[in-house]
Amino acid sequence: MQLTHSIHGGQRAPLVVFLHGFLGSRADWREATETLRGAYRCLAVDLPGHGGSVGGGDDDYTMQAAATAVIDLIDTCDAASFSLVGYSMGGRLALYLASIYAMRIDAMVIESASPGLRSQAERGERRAADERWAAMLEDRGMAAFLDAWYEQPLFASLAARPELLAHIKAGRMRNDPRELARALHGMSVGNQPPMWDEWQGNHIPSLVVAGESDSKYCAVAREMVGACGAAKIAIVSGAGHNVHEEAPDEYNDLIYAFLKAALK
Repeated sequence: MQLTHSIHGGQRAPLVVFLHGFLGSRADWREATETLRGAYRCLAVDLPGHGGSVGGGDDDYTMQAAATAVIDLIDTCDAASFSLVGYSMGGRLALYLASIYAMRIDAMVIESASPGLRSQAERGERRAADERWAAMLEDRGMAAFLDAWYEQPLFASLAARPELLAHIKAGRMRNDPRELARALHGMSVGNQPPMWDEWQGNHIPSLVVAGESDSKYCAVAREMVGACGAAKIAIVSGAGHNVHEEAPDEYNDLIYAFLKAALK
């Protein structure tokens, strides 16, 4: 599958690739790419089943296929190396890419994501839960799905910010629910082997970001940094799971400073 994308910044500047989360699109990174484009070449992609990256075969909607499609796109940019910024599902994809293409990756920002679920039982439970979510997408459509999705405890910080939540939902409504269901079938964390061993051996300079209100991923971030000597942690106040939307200025300053130090 060819991924729809946007690219900004100087052609000779270091390449930074932005990978959105489930339900998102390349538009989610607009503020981040505006901040970084003066110093970096910013490539924001629509992952399979999202935005304009639709209509593929079933084999296109897997983590492995998404990784191949991202690398194929990067190769059109004439970049021998690149950095990754990934949120949630996009963060898992960044970790997967790092497990295969480590020699090409200069730095990584992993936001609200983990190297996966360790036990088969956990993965089975998550697979079943994601199948239920996919069925809701197909049966009830986007509006009903989004209302239910954002009622999850993971997104509790957005309840106090109705204008931001409405803005996020409006962006999500531009996606096709049937395509999102295919992406959820194929790229569920329940279908992905854990990558904790690979992460422990990671030598790529990495920044692991979590929102202070997201206790689950704050704990994951601390565990990740404890397991990997190449990683640093940033816990962002005033934010929950979706840090780059909830605290964009602090987030963008963080990743700018991290990349500047990592790529010097």
